[in-house]
Amino acid sequence: MTRVPRRAGFSLVELLVVIAIIIILMALALIVVTRVWNKVDDSRTVTEISAMGEKFQLFKQTFGAYPPSRLLLCENGAQYNVIVTTGTPAQQQLALQSIEFLTKIFPGISLTAPVGRLSNNNPIQGIGHDWAGRFEQGGNGSWPPVGNGFFPGVVPVGAINVTNYILEGEEILVYMLGGMRYGVLDPTDPNSVSTRSAPRGFSTNKVTPCAMPPVNGPSQRLGPFFEFAEDRIVYSSYNPARGLPAYNAVAGGSLSATGVGYFPVYNDRFGTPFAFFAARGGTQNNYIGTDCLALVGPGFVPYFQSQSAAATVFHKSDTFQIVSAGRDRLFGSGGRFDPTNPEQFLTNSADYDNVSNVSNGTIVPK
Repeated sequence: MTRVPRRAGFSLVELLVVIAIIIILMALALIVVTRVWNKVDDSRTVTEISAMGEKFQLFKQTFGAYPPSRLLLCENGAQYNVIVTTGTPAQQQLALQSIEFLTKIFPGISLTAPVGRLSNNNPIQGIGHDWAGRFEQGGNGSWPPVGNGFFPGVVPVGAINVTNYILEGEEILVYMLGGMRYGVLDPTDPNSVSTRSAPRGFSTNKVTPCAMPPVNGPSQRLGPFFEFAEDRIVYSSYNPARGLPAYNAVAGGSLSATGVGYFPVYNDRFGTPFAFFAARGGTQNNYIGTDCLALVGPGFVPYFQSQSAAATVFHKSDTFQIVSAGRDRLFGSGGRFDPTNPEQFLTNSADYDNVSNVSNGTIVPK
């Protein structure tokens, strides 16, 4: 009897079919895994926003008010009076609002009072309050700097002069929840940010809230209120024109208005800073999208429930909104948001993956 010989293996066609099936299965598995990880990142972002919101409640319990989402800091407090007297109407309003907030949370503060700064590890007297915690000699635009030790050598966008700085919402979120950080920011050395201290809160002596804690020994502090993931703290200003001057060796060692930022921002898990909007006055149901203008763009409006000729009713009308741009890193346009039908009124699909304390998840559920 003749036997049919057994095949030694698969034919080429069979191998190709098997490989094709494996590739399809791997692609399907990758899609599933990607969706799972996306949901994990979204969920972690929701949790982080919720935690920051809770810590802002603690901030209010400690200081008696929520932070605004725009704040004028003058190192020499006499500048507030100059701005109130000679500034534009918008500058005057911001100065008055900033004075009201700072004197409320730091009762007894004298905005022109001398405070200690550090030079060669020896405390010496400065003028005003070093809100940025730089505490080194500087101030006349040269490097190495000499002078009063505060904001040196660059006029930030919107500032009256080099001793003033306007904090935007994304910076306020980090500053108010973390408090003071101390150390030199050297525009000639991008690595100088690594010498900055961890957030240290504010001094319990509210007359001098920026004062450094003792070099040796424990010190009671107000805050920090939130534990930031330091690998997502970014010192380069989101708007480079508002950063410290950068050393330009090509231009003969001149300083240009780019480089390390005065105040850090906090990136979400997708690489874009969180936006923070506060209801003006706390109970006025009034949000202003331009509080984070450089970050969110000119078209964004904080999320609201309804709008009429008489009034706009915002979500979180007496507190604040914290918004992550989501995976696409675009904030979209914001505006009217109905949680029961999220896509009904949104005019920009870039809003869909935004994560906020308004929606407690992505604006449009995935």
